Amino acid sequence: QRDEMYNGQQHYVVEVKFNPTDTVRFWINKRTFLTSKVVTRYNSRQLVEEERSDYRKVSCLMLPFRVVTRLSGQRLADLTIDSYDIQTVVPSARFTMVAGE
Repeated sequence: QRDEMYNGQQHYVVEVKFNPTDTVRFWINKRTFLTSKVVTRYNSRQLVEEERSDYRKVSCLMLPFRVVTRLSGQRLADLTIDSYDIQTVVPSARFTMVAGE
């Protein structure tokens, strides 16, 4: 897709097509390479829009601490994240290995 201005900054716009009517479009900030916006289209109609902001470094990752989600244009969630726990050990018993996959 063509590059676009979003929130006053230049963004790459990358679209992933699953088929002609179902896509996910990402707005990636040209300066930081962080995702500012994600739009999911289903049957050629915008279904979910997510705005990500307030990125901070967590361990070796840059993660958004503010996420606003809209469903069919209606505000569904406005999240302010206090912290991420990326060091938690997940017990292997929570997953089942299936032969042949």
